[in-house]
Amino acid sequence: MKRFNGICIITPDMGRLCNFYRELLQGELEGDETSAIVLTEGAELFFFNEQGMEQMLPNSMQGAGRGAYTLEFQVDDVDQEYERLVKMGVTVVKPPASYPWGRRSAWFRDPDGNIINFYAYIGAHKLSSGELVRAYFQRLLNEKDLSVCDEMLASEYIDHDAPAGTPPGPQNTKAFAAEFLEAYPDMHVEIEDLIAEKNRVAARITWRGTHRTSGELLYQMGIVLLRLNDQGQLVERWSTYAPPG
Repeated sequence: MKRFNGICIITPDMGRLCNFYRELLQGELEGDETSAIVLTEGAELFFFNEQGMEQMLPNSMQGAGRGAYTLEFQVDDVDQEYERLVKMGVTVVKPPASYPWGRRSAWFRDPDGNIINFYAYIGAHKLSSGELVRAYFQRLLNEKDLSVCDEMLASEYIDHDAPAGTPPGPQNTKAFAAEFLEAYPDMHVEIEDLIAEKNRVAARITWRGTHRTSGELLYQMGIVLLRLNDQGQLVERWSTYAPPG
């Protein structure tokens, strides 16, 4: 078993990034313009100058991206931290939200583009599988909230309606939903009937929308079957459609 001690972010602007994290984490900053550290509980957050990396090993930063990290910090009160960081002017990616797997979290972005996740454990919500499915369709199609794909679709999620060869995972559904909602910006769904038993849900759903370009009306009904995991995330989907009648 290996022990994880921390992470080092390589940055072109040490002063900007180090000062940001010092204020963000309200911690002590140790180091200089080449390397520095902010001490946190559980692991150490290091920073190193991009030019220093090149001096140590020429071309070591060739092809390296920036803003590809997601850093998670457990806090006592997500909403209190959110208010503090908003006053600091930190870029908000996602305001505080609670999830059925027992977390409340808010996302921010650091000056280099990395996402910061402040979260707290709040205990599992007492939402049934049926309520979770209702929440998923409401947020995705009626509220046009694509972030629900990241939150409520499991990493191994499979949509059996997707084209053959489509890889599993929420990003494919998220991309398809974005195109679909762009084509039908007034899309609205109604769950007419829903039956749930443990982690299996069957729903009769009506879709209504108008195509942005052609003005063609989409009006159809579908039977959707869904399977959820123990964390309240959707794992599989099957569906069939027909004109309402």
